[in-house]
Amino acid sequence: MPALTGIDITAAYFRHVCFFIDSAAVVTVAAGTEGSTRAAATFPPFPDGKALVGYLTITYASAFTG
Repeated sequence: MPALTGIDITAAYFRHVCFFIDSAAVVTVAAGTEGSTRAAATFPPFPDGKALVGYLTITYASAFTG
């Protein structure tokens, strides 16, 4: 799985991070928009030609920097 680099989350916020795979078996990661609640956080747009492998919902009391 790719590293979660360039993904920042404000303390006490939520962000969904999705893992996608394409026909060449290349796995990529994309992050949605953070939200103050889990329901307010959005998923990233799903890229054409790729399948969703899985996702993480990241939150914590302090800021996350990937």
